[in-house]
Amino acid sequence: MQEALTSGACESNISYETLELLGDSILNFAGGTYVFMEHPCFNREQLHLTRHKLVCNKALHQFALLRGLTPYVFAELWNPRLWVPPGPGMGNHGSQEGLVRVSKTYCC
Repeated sequence: MQEALTSGACESNISYETLELLGDSILNFAGGTYVFMEHPCFNREQLHLTRHKLVCNKALHQFALLRGLTPYVFAELWNPRLWVPPGPGMGNHGSQEGLVRVSKTYCC
């Protein structure tokens, strides 16, 4: 799980970038299946463009923001002794150190 959430910016020996190819393939497959099932009359180009809009970085970034997933991406080396997971009931006692809130908007 730590590998899947660790950015290459951490300069660690683990990074989610090693899982990127697999993740991209799964997203493209799931997105393509969804688009085909929703729009069975679309031609190949329409299917491709619709799937691309669904799984492009901009759309995935917006989904992550909407679902509150961005605080879970590690941008610094993770120290399990200092990290407290964010969430309700944490008050001011938890540490958000080592987490980054993504604010960039990516283009498709």
